[in-house]
Amino acid sequence: MELWVVCGNDSAERLYRRLGFERMGAYEVHPYDPGLGKYVMTRGSGKE
Repeated sequence: MELWVVCGNDSAERLYRRLGFERMGAYEVHPYDPGLGKYVMTRGSGKE
C-alpha cells in the first residue's frame, strides 16, 4: 500500500509512521501547486 504526503506536513508523516508506513525515495511536484512537493510512503509488500 502506498500514499503520498505533501512536503512539510509533519503531522501526517508522524501519523502514517505510527500506522507502519515508511518514507521512500519517490518525490514529485504537487499537481495542484507547483510550489509544493510530495513524497511517497509505503507499507507492506504490495501483495496484500
